[in-house]
Amino acid sequence: HVDAIKALAALGASVNTSANNGCTPVLVAADKGHVAAIKALAALGASVNAPANGGFTPVYIAAQDGHVDAIKVLAALGASVNTPANDGCTPVCIAAQEGHVDAIKALAALGASVHTPANDGGTPVCIAAEKGHVDAIKALAALGASVNTPANNGFTPVHVAAQNGHVDAIK
Repeated sequence: HVDAIKALAALGASVNTSANNGCTPVLVAADKGHVAAIKALAALGASVNAPANGGFTPVYIAAQDGHVDAIKVLAALGASVNTPANDGCTPVCIAAQEGHVDAIKALAALGASVHTPANDGGTPVCIAAEKGHVDAIKALAALGASVNTPANNGFTPVHVAAQNGHVDAIK
């Protein structure tokens, strides 16, 4: 629907207007993985870093949904791959939470840290362990993330996996 975006912009529609929840057109395009829309909006002057309420950036949202192509396009357009949400959760953290291994790898290749914890001290490995995402844990470890770093409460990824009954994550 790039033609519709261009037509609306030509008629004076703002490409940076936020909805009540803070979502911008770029962010909603990232949420759906619509790369062509992201490119068109950026070409029309839309911000690729503007966060929604809660601090969720377009890269964060693309990572949450596993939209690797959107992540790559956003980064190529100048979007930060490390900007955390208000809770400190980074795009790598949210990709780990959702088990999106390809997104984790793409973010790391683009310079995102696989070590940065959320505000509660939970690292991406800890977050993946909590959800039982074994492949995400393995990918993060292969990228150099520690499997022993505890969260602020002292729980390591093994504690969190055990607490949630994720036996495969412990093996």
